[in-house]
Amino acid sequence: MNWTYVAIMSAAIATGFLLYRRMREPADRKWWETLGIGLGAFCGGMIGAKLPFVLADWEGFLSGAAWFHDGKTIVTGLVGGYLGVLVAEWSLGIRSPMCDSFAAPVAAAVAIGRLGCFEGGCCFGTVTSLPWGVDFGDGLARHPTQLYESAFHLFAAIAMYQLYRRRLLRGQLIRVYFVSYFSYRFLTEFIRPEPQIWLGLTGYQLASFVLVPLFVFWCCPSCRPQRFGARRKGRRQAPSTVSADRLPKETRTLCPTCLQPVLGETYEQDGRVYLQRECPDHGDGLALVSSDRRHYYLRDEVPHAPSDLVRCCCSDGSEACPADDNPGGRGSRRAAESAHRAGSAGASPSHEASPGADRCADPRHKTCVALLELTDACNLRCPVCYAQRPSGRHRRFEELCADLEAFLAHRGPLDVLQLSGGEPLLHPDVLRIIDHCRMLPIDHIMINTNGLQLIEAEGLAAELALRKPRLELFLQFDGLDATSHQLLRGADLLEQKLAVIDTVVQHDLPTTLVCTAAQGVNEQQLGALLRFGLGIPQVRGITYQPATWSGRFDRRTDALDRVTLADVVRLLVEQSDGLLVHDDLKPLPCSNPNCCGFSVIARPRGQPAMPLTRMVDYEDHMDRLADRVNFNFADADALCGNDFGAEDFFRVIIKPFMDAYTYDQDRIDECCVHIIRPGGRAVSFCRFNIVERAADCECEESCASLATTSPGTS
Repeated sequence: MNWTYVAIMSAAIATGFLLYRRMREPADRKWWETLGIGLGAFCGGMIGAKLPFVLADWEGFLSGAAWFHDGKTIVTGLVGGYLGVLVAEWSLGIRSPMCDSFAAPVAAAVAIGRLGCFEGGCCFGTVTSLPWGVDFGDGLARHPTQLYESAFHLFAAIAMYQLYRRRLLRGQLIRVYFVSYFSYRFLTEFIRPEPQIWLGLTGYQLASFVLVPLFVFWCCPSCRPQRFGARRKGRRQAPSTVSADRLPKETRTLCPTCLQPVLGETYEQDGRVYLQRECPDHGDGLALVSSDRRHYYLRDEVPHAPSDLVRCCCSDGSEACPADDNPGGRGSRRAAESAHRAGSAGASPSHEASPGADRCADPRHKTCVALLELTDACNLRCPVCYAQRPSGRHRRFEELCADLEAFLAHRGPLDVLQLSGGEPLLHPDVLRIIDHCRMLPIDHIMINTNGLQLIEAEGLAAELALRKPRLELFLQFDGLDATSHQLLRGADLLEQKLAVIDTVVQHDLPTTLVCTAAQGVNEQQLGALLRFGLGIPQVRGITYQPATWSGRFDRRTDALDRVTLADVVRLLVEQSDGLLVHDDLKPLPCSNPNCCGFSVIARPRGQPAMPLTRMVDYEDHMDRLADRVNFNFADADALCGNDFGAEDFFRVIIKPFMDAYTYDQDRIDECCVHIIRPGGRAVSFCRFNIVERAADCECEESCASLATTSPGTS
């Protein structure tokens, strides 16, 4: 046995596996799914590699002996492995395709594997007089076609990796790789001593002649028949008219692969709510929206739904819209859809028919909560961070103030301003920024923080305490064990987090705990976190945020198996020892009813805690709650003659932000949580994270690259 050949082939397999582990999507797949896909790729690849030789030996095929003889080919092996993955995904019910993440690993493995062929003296070329010809034992100088192919696959691996990292040709990478390789193989066969079968072409050339058009046809959407609204077996047909008041309902959504607008349909099946979409380029897809229909609300199911709109740049009928001038069209559905139609003219009725394509990107709904990002710098690198900012720069004080004041001038006084980042407490002017915000028409200021600076920066907590009562911490706190923090934040932070809580108590800093609820990580701790917060007077509430697949989120599972708002409700009911029941958690009436669930628990000193829904009729007062998220307890005291304070009430909020898989334009249109962009422009927080933040990051990376390569820079 040639052990050098075995060692090289083992290195090829290891390289492919390690590279796949680095770039696979979605990550954190269940072990049996990973095993099933791996077995599908291996079995499909082995069968495909042997099949041409087995079919050529009919007697050996019938006896089974041909499967064990020498002879295999990478051409049909690649196709067989690809089909094996598709079959494994279909049989396991996996609907989030992962073939993109195979392209670079496969190319890298083949690049190394061909070195084994060179060392073993197989797969060589025809006789040549070129100076780099190699004698493979027959006394003749031949083309080292193994090295040619190794170089090709190395280049292909680098190209596929860069395309994958830059999110280009998403959903098509493995097919582009196949088209490239089969085209190369067709040409290189002219310098390989393979038998000619028909018209002077070898079997590999004939195979390539079939496979290249097949995969080009597969890649090119304009070559395929277009369809929309394909129904799965057993599904009822959607009504002919678009409605937001019943299921199934049509909406506008995004393709998570290309982020282009497409039509979608929300429907109920077996008590669960799903969002189905179909992209003309990347096919259909399905995502779970709610695991319990009881906690998915339609507009007519929520009394006194909010109707207050604010003036925006186009509300007076003006044709001028700054969204149309947004670079790259990222901030405008109109520009995004026009660009996509120009790129695939006539290919997509669903793109052309996207309702509301001409609407302005500026939110018409009142802003209840606005976020102002102070810095890109952070002292953690959380695996679930939605931001993933590359630069680490601080925004200038003057720039921040100008954007905030322009925002307030355009949209009016603000209930809640959240200072965010990065880690906002790292900004050198954070106290100065807070002081400036306190002079503006802003009721309440929250600092979105991981809290580490409170125990690391001497005197910072005391300075923040001087700025009460309109100041509150929005404190990242994911669990009461080390594992939760390790998996979600990349470090064992439990002791530091408990020290932060001690600091909060010591300085009497109002605080809301913020828990990212991630599948398989901290689901069984949601009730314990609720009880933990209820026991600390300084903690005024807890916000649960089901994990969303945006930014630097590397714990993606199946789009049909994820934590939703309904799951958090169910877990809280199960784990709160009877404190909460399903009816205690209601939709917040200041936005789309599926954007936020909330409950308020009264915890008067010396008395048992009880949700307010047990004391008052929520629906009778919904119109008083609409378009507001902050309430002045001093006013309530004066009117009612009681001595209740903010510490006597505890907020429970569930905030399911959207990602590209669950994007629903109906929710965007009614969003009341906006991020403040340069010039004071307001953008829905979910839309920004899904569509615009990636463009910002790419722009920053390009600028950083130019800065390091330009003459005169250090």
